[in-house]
This record gives sequence, C-alpha cells and structure tokens, in this order.
Amino acid sequence: MTSDILANKKFCFVGAGAMAGAIVGGILRNKLIAPENISMIAPSDATRNKVKALYKGVVVSAAASNVLPAADVVFLAVKPQVAPEVMESIKQYLKPTGVLVVSVMAGFTVAGLETALDGKQQHRMIRTMPNTNLLAGHGCVGYSTASNVTAQDEAVVNKIFGSLGFCAKVTEMQLLGVTGLAGSGPAYVATFIEALSDAGVKNGLPRALSNKYAFHTVFGTAKLLLESDLSTLQVKEMVCSPGGTTIAGIEALEKNGLRYATMSAVNASAEKSLLMAKSKV
Repeated sequence: MTSDILANKKFCFVGAGAMAGAIVGGILRNKLIAPENISMIAPSDATRNKVKALYKGVVVSAAASNVLPAADVVFLAVKPQVAPEVMESIKQYLKPTGVLVVSVMAGFTVAGLETALDGKQQHRMIRTMPNTNLLAGHGCVGYSTASNVTAQDEAVVNKIFGSLGFCAKVTEMQLLGVTGLAGSGPAYVATFIEALSDAGVKNGLPRALSNKYAFHTVFGTAKLLLESDLSTLQVKEMVCSPGGTTIAGIEALEKNGLRYATMSAVNASAEKSLLMAKSKV
C-alpha cells in the first residue's frame, strides 16, 4: 500500500482543518501511506470526531505529546494567527535527531520557521503554498526549502502533493507569485465564474443551468489548454471570428479592465503575503 519513498515513516499533521484534511484525504485515496502511520492533532472534540469518521484508521489526538515524538514528517497546518503559540508548544516534542517540517501556513518564511522551531537547525524546513483546489484533487503547490533539506525530503513532498495536482519547487521570493496567482487564484476564478453565471441569468437562463454552463466553460477551457499544445492566444483566436460575437465580448472585457484588474489582484495578494512574512521574521 505504501509508496517506497514514504515507507517506514510516521506523519503527523498539526491541525485538522480543511487543508490538512485535503492532504490526508488525498494520501489515503491514492494509497500513499497506511492510515496507521498518519496522526492528526486537533484540540476540539467535534473536530476529532469528524476526523475519525472521515479518515478511518488515522490516529487522532488532542495532545501533541501523544503523537509528535514518533513523527518523522510534521505538517504544520494551523491558522497563521495561532501558529507562533502552537509552534512554541510543540517544539519540545519533535525528535531531537531532526524531522522534516512541511509548513502549509501563509506568511511564514523558512527563516521564520527555523527561528520558531529550530534554534540549532537540526530540523529540515520546507515552506509550501498549496491552494484550495487540493480538495478536488486538482490543486497547485509551490514549495521552497531550507539549505539542509535533502533530495529525499523533496521527493516526499513531491510524491504527496504531486498526487493531488501540480507541484513545483520555486525560490522563496517566487512563492510570493505563487501565493498571488495560485494560492488566491481559486477565489478570482470563482468570482469570474459567478459573473459569467450572472450574465447568463441576465440573458434569460435559469440560475442552475447558467451555473452549469459557466462551470463547464471554465473547466473545459482549462482542460483544453492543459491537454493540448495550444496557447491561450490560439484558443482565443479559435473562438473569435472576424466581426463576430466573441470579439465584441473581448472588446468589452478590455474596455472594462479585466486584464488590469486580474494582474492588480495577483499583485495585491503577493504584496500582502510579503508584509505578513516580514511581520513574522
């Protein structure tokens, strides 16, 4: 059942929210790791009961002391605002010989993680930026590493996140772009889909049907681009007949600033991520 690179390792998730659940669910669905080799830390009874019901065989605990000492790979998956307190409380339970720490928290640099967890740098830090689409098994993940991370450590991250979508190593500065584009991107795309559906309703379609057309139009376009050698420009040209309906719509998009608004949204998200990281160094 267990993939070779992941064999004989214990994995612990500090946090049991949506992102941790998406990763654990994908691991189990793809049979990468045996459930008994995965533990999740959740402080509330309600969350622990939910996790136990969803992920059969996974060890669920309220206390870090019960599961962290055995962990070889630790995923940090708590909200950024509580992360400093959580990291301070768990660092005493990490193996003194060193563990791989994979952060899925926004705003924490590799250096910030090392300062919070690892004064002597015995642990190996990988900072990731996953997006919400992991929930559907079609996510995007960018990651950057500390200098002491090994090739095997990277293989672990690539094996897990690669099973849930697209995964690539980038520099830590490039993670700002990943955050603005892929991390925040599902919200931008959802807003665009919502606008498409609203326009369909304005033009006489029932809401449910308009939603379906909007969903499948965006999904099909992305699939076409991913599975062919066509560029975005080529796809646009395929649809835009001279003097036709689509080029009239494209003109309206350009007049109303869709391109600039999209780039501004990505830039704003990236800048906010940088500010958050600076505040935690």
